[in-house]
Amino acid sequence: MAIVHTYDQLMALAPTKAEHALIDACKTGDACHLGSTCPTEPTPQTEIRADILRYLILGGCADLELHDNGVWLVGAYVTGDFDVSFATARGPTVIINCRFDARIDSVQTQFELVQFSDSHLVGWRAQGAQIKGPVLLRRMTSEAAIDLNGTDIGGQLVCEAARLTSTDGYALTAQTATIRGGVVLHPKVKPNEDTTGPAFQANGGIKLTGSRIELLYGETITLTASGGHDALSANNLTVTGDVRLGGCHAVGEVKFSGARIEGALDCEKAQFHNEHGHAFNGQRMKVDQAFIWKKVANGTGAVSLNGAHVGELEDDPTNWPKAAALYLDGFTYDRISGKVSTSPDRMNWLNNGSYF
Repeated sequence: MAIVHTYDQLMALAPTKAEHALIDACKTGDACHLGSTCPTEPTPQTEIRADILRYLILGGCADLELHDNGVWLVGAYVTGDFDVSFATARGPTVIINCRFDARIDSVQTQFELVQFSDSHLVGWRAQGAQIKGPVLLRRMTSEAAIDLNGTDIGGQLVCEAARLTSTDGYALTAQTATIRGGVVLHPKVKPNEDTTGPAFQANGGIKLTGSRIELLYGETITLTASGGHDALSANNLTVTGDVRLGGCHAVGEVKFSGARIEGALDCEKAQFHNEHGHAFNGQRMKVDQAFIWKKVANGTGAVSLNGAHVGELEDDPTNWPKAAALYLDGFTYDRISGKVSTSPDRMNWLNNGSYF
């Protein structure tokens, strides 16, 4: 990769017609439209070299005056290594319907906002990045991990309808991150709103261990563990709002051990499966409001609530796994809003769910 710092260095690369279109758009603050769909291969009409894109995202130089609107690139095929680590982007970075042929590196980079929508990535490494606004990953795909460990995101991390894949680790990691707007994997819907569109999929699972977020919306998403990892690892996660996993389908362990959820934890209609251990592990978690466990599929794997405490338990006792797979040692709650506590089903649940 040729690092471009000056206008002369930029011109020495002999920018193509497509690259000149991008440069001109960055001068005026407009979007550069090179195509209406995500290209499958580079062409003279769509190819943008990564070193030129980097130069523009970082604001050009004194000899090339760029608009504060940043880079808005649509329909490009970006070639070459793309690395903006330890740098500061000028204005928003908005990438739509674009394909990258190499991983994006932005370790400890400062962004205004980042958007990769309807695009294809070969992974994104952004440990320690600081993003003032949101990170929008709508309807995009990645064939390698999205690594947001240690990031500070001022808005939401939105991954609606994204398809993330990793063969050697988690598909999405955001350990020890601060995400002030929360994590939206599938939007919270209003009554009578259409929800038939595709939801988020992570083939490789998600890791949010030790992070602090405002909310986690993961309704109807699909999480599949790989490589000995978990479907969802949220140990010691702090959530200042709700966690919504209604209709979630997870293959592999879902972990909330030691998590603190100040709102509700909703698992209604979820499917948790793990042939090799716990399907749902909520040991020592604290849920200030309701813990909803209704219409949950009795799949493979155990459920552990050892040492957990919830404000309100809203459940159906018939939705819990068999006694040998249910761990309730030290589980406490302030009240029950499901079936009355004197019912035979409730007494059987208490008597049988004490394995540890």
